[in-house]
Amino acid sequence: MVKPSANDAEVAACLAGLIERAASAPLDDLGDVSAPILAEALSRYHRRKGADVFPLLERLLESGRDDLGEGAIEALGKIPDQRSARLLSAFVSGKKHDGLRGAARRALYRLGQAGVVLNAAEVRSRPFVGRPAERPVKSWSSGIDGSGSRALWLLVEDSYGALSLVTLVVNDQVGILDCAGGPISKKKLAQRLQEVTASQKLPWLECAPEIAISAIRDALAIHDAMNTPPPAAFSRWRPLLTRPASASSMIETGDSHDAALLDHSAELLDLPELGGWFVDPEAVRSEGLELLEARESRLVVNDQIKAEREAAIVDRAIDRIFTEEPRRLWAKRLSVMAWFFRETRREREAALAQATAHALDDPDKAPRHLPFVRQLVRRGLDLASEVVLGRVKREDVSRSPRSR
Repeated sequence: MVKPSANDAEVAACLAGLIERAASAPLDDLGDVSAPILAEALSRYHRRKGADVFPLLERLLESGRDDLGEGAIEALGKIPDQRSARLLSAFVSGKKHDGLRGAARRALYRLGQAGVVLNAAEVRSRPFVGRPAERPVKSWSSGIDGSGSRALWLLVEDSYGALSLVTLVVNDQVGILDCAGGPISKKKLAQRLQEVTASQKLPWLECAPEIAISAIRDALAIHDAMNTPPPAAFSRWRPLLTRPASASSMIETGDSHDAALLDHSAELLDLPELGGWFVDPEAVRSEGLELLEARESRLVVNDQIKAEREAAIVDRAIDRIFTEEPRRLWAKRLSVMAWFFRETRREREAALAQATAHALDDPDKAPRHLPFVRQLVRRGLDLASEVVLGRVKREDVSRSPRSR
């Protein structure tokens, strides 16, 4: 089935029309809506209304029109629910719409891949052959960038020895940004590993599958808290990648650290892996403008007064931004990078990162006294000034999460 990209305005208009028609209004004026547009609108309807979408989907399937049935079938294949499987199974076993029966079988197969399987009493068409058992056998993780995103790869092996590679990008603020997966040969895997190792600006390390799965479960918890869905492609792998991670395979943060290391914590930001770490320039735009005005002021003041004025601006920015949740986020990022440094045998850098993470987690320690935080904010302020001057584009230095 050809799937042209759905225009968002058309999808929104179709969605509004579907909500009006959900009860019993006629469906005749949906004739000009393409199947991909209709399918996307139905998917959004499900995310908004939940189970209320199923009576409407049944009406579309029973409308006798292939154009409406095609959109409904495509939507059902993306909704991992027993009711989706029952509707599709009944459609497949029916005597009408021979032209759509193949599409319905494919949608049923996709649901089966997502773990939605009807019991024997519910199956009205011939049974599907079950997917062989799968298990993650290897995984890789990148470092964390300045927006809180990291890439994860998981190599999955089934009971016949066939391999699949699942690639994800997860973010500590919005959850799973990207997901893709499919069969891969050992030769192709080796080629892709070589390519990604050569091109990645962040460190790229092999890790225990449980570590990657733990990061995925954290990302899913964010979706649950924000009531947002992960990418549709994730449904195929969700049953496999949401199993509990064993405690022994989690990233260990440790309890002890050398407080004297905190005086050197800003050195972390000189490392190439943390080159993109700074507070979002847009978040400190007003302080950046104030800093720019102070630096370009024609008033004759000595260097000490200038330094005190700049320090006061930095203090205000830190106090405003580094509340409880941002402190937790940056502490978690530092803990992950501490693990990376230990894995690459950089013990001092690991100790610096872990000590700084502990300090950020300690409510009795003021962030404005941590050199790491001061440098993190100074970088954001300097870039905010550059944006105001037009020397850099705002989107080029934004720390808002985005797909890679």
